[in-house]
Amino acid sequence: MQQGTLIFLYLAIGFVCGGLHYHQCTDRGMREVASSLTLVVLWPLWAPFAMSPARPADRGPFASRIALALERVGSSTQNRDAGVLDRGEMSTLMKQVDAAEERLRELDVQLAAMQQESSSFPREGPDAEARARIRASSVTQLEALRDRERTALLELADTCDLLRAQHLVSRFGGAGHDDLRDELWARVQALTVLAAERY
Repeated sequence: MQQGTLIFLYLAIGFVCGGLHYHQCTDRGMREVASSLTLVVLWPLWAPFAMSPARPADRGPFASRIALALERVGSSTQNRDAGVLDRGEMSTLMKQVDAAEERLRELDVQLAAMQQESSSFPREGPDAEARARIRASSVTQLEALRDRERTALLELADTCDLLRAQHLVSRFGGAGHDDLRDELWARVQALTVLAAERY
């Protein structure tokens, strides 16, 4: 083979690898573009790392359940159905869910610490009763916030499961699922509102 043919084949394989890598990326930022372009030129070295499946993030039970439902909806899509979430929307949704689940974990940790501290809290002194009331009120408010966050995540997970079921129904000829898609985004907005209220 001539040198020009080898260079052409090398770059053709590089463009295919770079294109596949960019297509697989959930985020479409400068980092992904740079990685794809690097893959075009250095594909024999870079491809095994860039094309390997991403290590799944450590997710909590709600985020794992939601991600699984959304992956199944996405993987069962034959064509570009307008009612199904695209890759960018799924990424945005999962960032919100991961943040909400992190807040839920943080609330659980803080509540456990406050409940442990309350046993060692001094119960004597001129304003001990007022401090105890404030502490009890704070614990009650944190428990209410935690319950709201948990309920919002549970409702979102249920909606994702329903969206997946409705998608399967519509795929085989049943009614669409646009209402569930709108409800899903309303629940994601509720998570955002909870986060804004907290900070």
